[in-house]
Order: sequence, then structure tokens, then C-alpha cells
Amino acid sequence: MPKAVNTSGAARAIRQAIRQRLGKGGSVRSSEIAEFADVSRVYAHRVLQELVREGTLVLVGKANRARYVRADKRIIQRELAKELQFRASLKNEDLAEDVVLTRIRRETGIFRQLPSRARNIVAYAFTEMLNNAIEHSRSASIDVVMTRSQKTVSFIVRDQGVGVFTSIMNSRHLASEREAIQDLLKGKTTTSPERHSGEGIFFTSKAGDRLELSSAGTKIVFDNTVGDVFIRSLKARIGTLVEFTITVDTSRELARVFNAYTGDTLAFDKTSVTVQLYKAGKELLSRSQARRLLVGLEKFREIVLDFAGVDTIGQGFADEVFRVWRSVHPGTAVHSKNAGRDVQFMIAHAEQTGATPR
Repeated sequence: MPKAVNTSGAARAIRQAIRQRLGKGGSVRSSEIAEFADVSRVYAHRVLQELVREGTLVLVGKANRARYVRADKRIIQRELAKELQFRASLKNEDLAEDVVLTRIRRETGIFRQLPSRARNIVAYAFTEMLNNAIEHSRSASIDVVMTRSQKTVSFIVRDQGVGVFTSIMNSRHLASEREAIQDLLKGKTTTSPERHSGEGIFFTSKAGDRLELSSAGTKIVFDNTVGDVFIRSLKARIGTLVEFTITVDTSRELARVFNAYTGDTLAFDKTSVTVQLYKAGKELLSRSQARRLLVGLEKFREIVLDFAGVDTIGQGFADEVFRVWRSVHPGTAVHSKNAGRDVQFMIAHAEQTGATPR
């Protein structure tokens, strides 16, 4: 049953002050009303809440941006459009990523008049990264922040769970965080194959301008503005921190990102691997390095090996990739790009050897 309206003289004075303030500025704060009517902030807040319950006012914004406006749809939408940040600490219990995204759309102006290309990418990337935290982190709570500036939209998803690289290491019986990262970069890596395809991080890393994953003592940075991937050591942290950014006027389209790695059946059957990240030292010489590179790639029908930053490869490495592995997986096409003259020579040598009966 609605609480009885306070009709004391002070309350009437506050209501009069609210009407005057709304007539001037369109919104009011409890601190402004307290000062204007010369009453305590607590008392002003109580009267404002009574007006909310009556349906006269609506509260917009959080924390120090909280303010009251008339319960008029046009005014409410105008004020919500000014809210360009969402911040929440979410209990990871029956949590659904689509519900959180709907809440952001409803409570802020982040998605309002956002070009469709950026809107689609942000929605996809945010729900994929939040779902990963919900399903895999085993964290009791998850912190999310989404912010829109004049030029960019960015978000953070932070959990206090087992950590993305540790989770992959444990589930795939790998020896180090570096091996877990290498496995992750290929795509289709998931700790729950019965529930997930493992595509989320892979496609998110291709869709945005920048994606950073920080966990344990390592950060991986996918920077599509320069077309490169970086791995950095950092101070060990618990859980996983995901940071994503895209420009508001991006020319990137989500459908094209998908199409670049899918075939006619629309199945995720193509991947691009940055070979440089598999170097133990300065060179790629051995068959063991090649075998580590190739782990899991049998899932794809087309593989592009990016040799940017690789000066040379050994005969054993080239032979393992371009002759031995190809002969075992004839249904998978293996291509190379950004290969220098020395790398091209070794690849050609291995391919010629494979074409000649031995």
C-alpha cells in the first residue's frame, strides 16, 4: 500500500521548490532542494521519494549523477541520453549477459544514436566477454563498466576467478600461460566444449579496435589499429580483466569479420595464426616448435600462417608444417602471408619435397 503523502508545511515548501526548480532546469537533486528550501538533505530526499512513489517524478542516474525529473517520457529519454557510463558489480548467480546489456540500453544513452556498425560490435563483444566470465571464471561477482566518449565506446569486464589462461592450461593440460595464449589465438579454444564453440574471444579480438586480456602475470593485446598482437608480463593478478575499445565511427562490420573466417556453410572453419608468437627464442627451427604451432588446427578447413616478424624458419619446421602435417590433413588448406624471401625459400623447398615421391 502506498505510503501516505507528507502534507506538513515543510513538505509543501519542498514541493513548491521542486516545481520551481523543474520549471527552470528540468531536473533536481536532493542537495539542491535541501539548500533551496532550507531543510536537511535527508528530509528533502524523503519528499522526493514520495513524489516518485506518486508517479510525479522519476530518478535518473546513479551516485553523484542521481537526479529527479518529471515523469514525462520525452524528458526521461532526454536525461537518459546524457548518461554515458554504466558501472555495476554483479552477483554471479543466475546472471545472464543479455539481461545486463538490456539494462545498459535502458538506463543509459550509450547506445542511443550509435552507428549500427559500432552498436552491433559492442553488443556482440560485451555479451561474449561477460558470458565467458559468467560461465568459466567461477567468480562470486563480476564488475562491468561501459563508457561512451565522443570518439569511442569501451567496456571492462573484471572477475576474481581462476583466470582465463590458467583455466585453459588446466583443461588442455598445457605447461605454461604462454602455451595457453598460443592455443587461445587459434580460435575454437574452450574449457567447456559441450556448451561453447570457443569462438567468442577469437571473433571479439578481430571485431574491435583493441582487446586486452590480463590474467595471472600476463597480458595479451590485440591491436587492430596497427594489425598486431602483443604479449606483456605484468604484476600477477587474481581472475581476468577484459578491456575492449572501438571507435564510434568504425568502418568495421561484424558480418564481414565473421565472413572472413567462415566458409559457404557459415561454419567457423578458417583461422589466422601469428607465427611469431610461437618462437621460443629468435628463430623457428625445430619440428617441436612446428608441432606446438599446429596443435588444434585440424579443426579448421583453411589456415593462414602469418610470418610477419619472422626472419627465417628451419628445414625441420617447414617440413613439419608444409609437408608432414599437410599429408596427414589433406582436407585442410594451409596458406602463408607476410613471408620474407628466406621463409618463402624454406616453404617452397618443403612443398617441393612433398610433391616428389620419396
